[in-house]
Amino acid sequence: MDIATPLGLVGTLILILAAIMIEGGNPVAFFNIPALMTVGGGLTCALMVAYPLPVILGSVGMAKQLLFMPKVDVVGTINTLVEMCTLVRRDGLLALDQIVRRVEDPFLAKGVQFVVDGMEPELTKEILHLDLEQKKHRHHQARAIMDLCGGVAPGYALIGTLVGLVSMLSELDPATVGSKMALALICTLYGVGVSNAVFIPASRNLEYKSEQELLINEIMVEGLLGIQAGENPRHLEDRLKAFLPISKRAAAGTGAAE
Repeated sequence: MDIATPLGLVGTLILILAAIMIEGGNPVAFFNIPALMTVGGGLTCALMVAYPLPVILGSVGMAKQLLFMPKVDVVGTINTLVEMCTLVRRDGLLALDQIVRRVEDPFLAKGVQFVVDGMEPELTKEILHLDLEQKKHRHHQARAIMDLCGGVAPGYALIGTLVGLVSMLSELDPATVGSKMALALICTLYGVGVSNAVFIPASRNLEYKSEQELLINEIMVEGLLGIQAGENPRHLEDRLKAFLPISKRAAAGTGAAE
C-alpha cells in the first residue's frame, strides 16, 4: 500500500481543522449543504458531460491505483531477463517453457510465450508495443479525469460564490446576510480546497505510477527482443542497465557469462 497518499490527505484535513480551531472557529460551521451540492453536484454533472457513463463508473477503480503502488522491481526484472538470456544461450529457447509458468507479471509472461513459440521478432515487438500503447491510453484517461475535476472544481466554487453574493446583495436582510455570505465563501473553500488537496496531486500520483509501470514494461520488451535475437547475456545486461540511474546500476546484474 502507498501509505504516503492517505497520510497526505489526512494531514491536509488535520491542518485545515487545526487552523480553524486556532482561529477560534467551529468546524461544524464549515459544513454547508448548499455549498456541497454546488461543488460536488457540479463536478458529477461535468464528468457526465465530458465522459460516457461506463467510463465514469470505471473511474472508481482509480482509488485503488492511488492507494496501492504497482509492483515495480526494475533491478529484479533486469536480473531475471539476463538469467533467461543466459539459459537460452546454454539450452535453447525451449528452456523458457518451464519458466513461463512461473512468471507472475502477465505482460512478461505473454512476451516469454511469444519467444518460446518462435514468433518473428518484428511481430513480437509490434504486439508488445500495441499493448503498451493501450496501457498508456488507459493511464492517460485516468489522469484526464483527475485533471478535469481539478480544473472544474474551482469553477463551480466561483459559481457558488457568485450565487451567494447575488442572493445577499439582492436582499440585504441582516437576518440572512450571514448564511448567504457563508455559502459564498465556503463554496470557494470547498472548490479550491478539493482541487489543490485532492485532484491535482492525485493526477501527479497517477502520472508517476504510470511512468514507473511503463518503464519496467519497456525494459521487458528490450530484454525479450534481445533474448529472441540470441544476444550475448553480458551485452544485454549492459543495455538494460542503461534504463537505470547511474546510482542503481551497480545493484543490477548477475555477472552474466559470455
